[in-house]
Amino acid sequence: MIKYILPLFIFLFLSSDSFSQIENYHNFYSVDQHALGTPKNHHKDVTGLTNYLIKPFDSDIEKARSIYSWIVANIRYDHALAKQKNRKRSSIKLILNKKRAVCLGYSDLYKAMCTIAGIECVVVPGYSRFYNFNAKRKERFTWSDHAWNAVKLTGKWHLLDATWERKEEEKNGKTIGQEYFLANPKSFVLDHLPENPTWQLLSCPISLNDFKTGTDELTKQLDNDAFCISFKDSIAALHKLHPALKELKEAQDAYHYNPDNHLSIGLGLYNYGSFLCNINSVNKEIDVDARKQGLSQGLTYYKESLKHLRKAKKPLIVLSCKKKINSTKKQLQRLEKKS
Repeated sequence: MIKYILPLFIFLFLSSDSFSQIENYHNFYSVDQHALGTPKNHHKDVTGLTNYLIKPFDSDIEKARSIYSWIVANIRYDHALAKQKNRKRSSIKLILNKKRAVCLGYSDLYKAMCTIAGIECVVVPGYSRFYNFNAKRKERFTWSDHAWNAVKLTGKWHLLDATWERKEEEKNGKTIGQEYFLANPKSFVLDHLPENPTWQLLSCPISLNDFKTGTDELTKQLDNDAFCISFKDSIAALHKLHPALKELKEAQDAYHYNPDNHLSIGLGLYNYGSFLCNINSVNKEIDVDARKQGLSQGLTYYKESLKHLRKAKKPLIVLSCKKKINSTKKQLQRLEKKS
């Protein structure tokens, strides 16, 4: 969500290994000035805006930076929306119209613009160190409170957070900070813990308990260069899956990583149940048995979802899930009569 305090000892840098191909990261001034000078008539249409931002640049790194700089400079944090307990996910059009968003809106907008620019990008939900951190540490991390992005540049994945980035005032005008743009994963994880540990982009991911410790202790642990997993292979395997199955797999990984996070697994099961129920509904040539099978499988996922959503204490989503269960049961009954 919102960054309140940053420890002074946290400095984000680019390592020679992971970021060797990003040679001009320190020379983004001209890229930033192009983004900051974007005419207002481009601000409302996401396609036109993105095309303007990336037009002068050949490299994906510069394009990614231009998009990032425009968002940081023009989208303000929506404190009023953040206070709403049952807020809906804002559309890209609404975000551009209001010029306001919460962290998920920032991340959705960045991903949408990267997609238009032909850059692979994902939204990464997770836990932050600064949003109500002490209360969560004493109790449980039951839901993710923040979201950011991972972007693939020069064949490698990198992390960034437009929500937490800063605008700086200089003698020559405004410029954009680089603290959270293509940050070193070992520094980024000090205050950003992904739900799915794969997106830590670390060869040896830290645990939730590790994250709860002080940053001094965590920094010492991260100095260990041990190899545990290949996050590159894990991400590649994820991206081979159908989008619906990928979402479910990410939710399952998040739940396995933190069994107290019932919301993410609940939503993952719910959405996959909807996918199974709808997969055959648009094809009129599918026979009754196939429709029944899809609905039956979807109903199973809905029921499992309901168990988790109740534990997550999200009454509106629980109510929606109950309605889906009842609706699916009625559809099955109608198909039973037909057969």
